[in-house]
Amino acid sequence: MLADLQSKTDLRLHPLLTPAFLFSLLLLVINDHVLKQLFHNWLTGKLSDVAGLFAFALFWLAVFPRTWGRKTLASIGALFIVWKTELSEPLLYLLNRLSTFSFDRIVDYTDLWALAVLPAASWYARTAAPLFLSQLAPIGVGALSLVAFVATSMINIITYSEEDQPTYEFREPAFTLVQVINDRFNPAPTLSFSLLDAFREKRATTTIIFRQSCFYRAHIIVKEHGQGSAVSLERVDHHCSSALRGENKVSGKDGPITDAFEKEFIEQVQWGLEERKTLKQ
Repeated sequence: MLADLQSKTDLRLHPLLTPAFLFSLLLLVINDHVLKQLFHNWLTGKLSDVAGLFAFALFWLAVFPRTWGRKTLASIGALFIVWKTELSEPLLYLLNRLSTFSFDRIVDYTDLWALAVLPAASWYARTAAPLFLSQLAPIGVGALSLVAFVATSMINIITYSEEDQPTYEFREPAFTLVQVINDRFNPAPTLSFSLLDAFREKRATTTIIFRQSCFYRAHIIVKEHGQGSAVSLERVDHHCSSALRGENKVSGKDGPITDAFEKEFIEQVQWGLEERKTLKQ
């Protein structure tokens, strides 16, 4: 009887050895750790959702009994919706408080179209044949899958000390710089100076969300700098592969991270300032 139970369990786990599951898992890992760093565009962002959700669904369809198929898919769909919306904020807060790692995701309602892969995953789990048969292989693949799923949501945090914050200067006054950043990036909170800033150096902070980059968010300071203005990078939350995970203190412009920040943010601000000058002429 024990042998029959083991045989049924092995058979149920066979979806973990099918071509589409292995390919989607490999695509998820390559996309998150290679393609996003090379291209960081809308396609690499959506690839993670489609490949990850397809593999995630197949994984749990294989783990749970087949009679639970509809309940499993419904639960996965509901969890995905919660994860991609503000509803997951309390869960993230608790998870980050309890864990030594940092987890995050970008709230983007356009990602919800990836839910369309769930029926395909259900059909594939019932019909696909494994590439090979083995008792230990499904367990090994399943363990690697869990690592890949968790790593997808892990982020790196780099915090710059005040004296080492990368700073970028502009000729335009601080009010103009603030207007351009608000218009182009829609930061939260909206950049603004307090009434007290009329009697002291103007200084405002906000967070910029990046949806098509290896950055998740950048915490910036906009301040008055002589007759012009400046932007300082205070902290960056990212999944770029070039830096160690965890809370790191770094000095100044540390290469790949600030290179990406300059391309994704500083250059965009400069273009916005130039466009503003052109419209005024």
